[in-house]
Amino acid sequence: MTARRKIIFCYYSANNISGPGSWLPRIINNLRSFEIVALSVKTTEEHCTVSKYLAENSIRTHVVDQCSSNIFSTIQEIIEIIRFEKPDVVVADYILPALFVNYWTNSAGIKMIQIIRSDDEWHWRMADEFIFGPYSCRIHGVVTVSLEIYNSVRPRLPSDIRLMYCPSSVDLAPNSASWNHNNFHAVYFGRFEEKQKRIIELTQQLISVSKSRPWFSATLYGDGPEKDNVIRILRNSKGHRISYGGIINHSNVYSYLRKAQAFILLSAYEGLSTAMQEAMMCGVPVITRRVNSGVDSIIMNNSTGLIIDEDDQLGPAIDELFYDVEKWTQISEQAYHLAIKEFSIKNAALKWQTLLTSIIKPAPQRQVILPSIKDIEDHFRFHMLWGKKMVYDRLIWYTRYASPQIKSWTDYIRSIFLDRQYTFEVRRMLLYHIHDNKLVSNRDLENLASELLNSRIESDSLPAISLDQYNLASLHELAGNFDEANRLFHLVLESETMHNYHHGCCYHLGMIAVKQDQLKNAKMYLEKCLQLCPEHKAADSQLRSVQTQLQ
Repeated sequence: MTARRKIIFCYYSANNISGPGSWLPRIINNLRSFEIVALSVKTTEEHCTVSKYLAENSIRTHVVDQCSSNIFSTIQEIIEIIRFEKPDVVVADYILPALFVNYWTNSAGIKMIQIIRSDDEWHWRMADEFIFGPYSCRIHGVVTVSLEIYNSVRPRLPSDIRLMYCPSSVDLAPNSASWNHNNFHAVYFGRFEEKQKRIIELTQQLISVSKSRPWFSATLYGDGPEKDNVIRILRNSKGHRISYGGIINHSNVYSYLRKAQAFILLSAYEGLSTAMQEAMMCGVPVITRRVNSGVDSIIMNNSTGLIIDEDDQLGPAIDELFYDVEKWTQISEQAYHLAIKEFSIKNAALKWQTLLTSIIKPAPQRQVILPSIKDIEDHFRFHMLWGKKMVYDRLIWYTRYASPQIKSWTDYIRSIFLDRQYTFEVRRMLLYHIHDNKLVSNRDLENLASELLNSRIESDSLPAISLDQYNLASLHELAGNFDEANRLFHLVLESETMHNYHHGCCYHLGMIAVKQDQLKNAKMYLEKCLQLCPEHKAADSQLRSVQTQLQ
């Protein structure tokens, strides 16, 4: 008997109030012709519903705890698991350390698949890194959850990579939505975060709609960083019928959707919302904001849902459905039939089976080499230096990803500052990014700035760098060398050719004065900055703070 092909599915373990979190149990349950192994990259101490489901269904799961290690140790541990399991394919999804492992698994004949789940910076950067990036870490298959993303990837796709469009998809359900003329009830399921889901704006819009429509109510289900703010807004606002419904397991979503007359989504961007697919599968009309991906190819306005372009169109859209039961019924039925055709998990599983089978080659695998931590660090540096024009952008991206989760990240950033493969200018800009985003402590920031200045002063081998006195002054400010920073900023102020930098000098001099508790001097410089540049928001905010302290 031929052994079943082995597939490792990777996922981030969290509370999984997300499309990827609900997708994994569904797809695994429909791919039983393969031997399935799961690999969880743990980035939070929170309970993980996906891990619980996998355990209950006897899916062997490996856990890599990234909370207590750095990215290099995480990569090494994933490689160790792959060496033990010897899979045919690793579905790395959108997980950075799992994708980075391809530097070592590629040469061993193990195939890797990446999923582009959203039309956002993260997923397009992942595409640049591992689809269009260095050949030695290039993946073998790409799955896009929306037709729009598929059409964006296809023209650039290397010929040796397989591409598939496949929505995350959902379980089949009867068209069970029902009309309720006495109480038109809307729901939202998903993450409570602002950048993508715009949950605060959605909450405020629903409150506004409810206050002027006594027949309208809504419930918000989910979890995320903005949950407490949403609950606070709901509690402090009066005269509305909007409530928080808690966290709902993906297996129970349909029972709540059946009680709703509309599903509402005001995202800034999407791939293809899983919650929207679930609503359509129940025949619940969707009201969604127009975004670049996952709407126009699925929602035909006034046919399979309603599309709005501005938030203040939400109320009229709800009125449209409430006062026209025939239209509500028509959208409900057509959305349901589209969902059966496009979003069935059974159809998605068939597509996945075809893709997995097509990229598995009969050639025997070679043993994956287990790299040392130093080897992984060297590959990491090589990867970031690949494509010279992208070096700064890539450093910023990796810093944004890794710093909140990696305890030794400051040490790694320090090694970058001392690595002369990176230009002084790249390292200087990276330092500003770290400062602006508060990625290290003030003491560490001062030490990094000092080391960067010393590497410039002491090095004879670095290429000549044209840094104006303004930039050098700001570096001394970050390093805590306030006297030298003051001297250089005043030299710039005395130069007529540098007049475009005068307001910036005044702002920095004001901030130095704040740090030295010289509040009157701080007030003088900040006022001068605003005279030269009235729209300088940081100076305005800081000046108001100084004025309050002087009172």
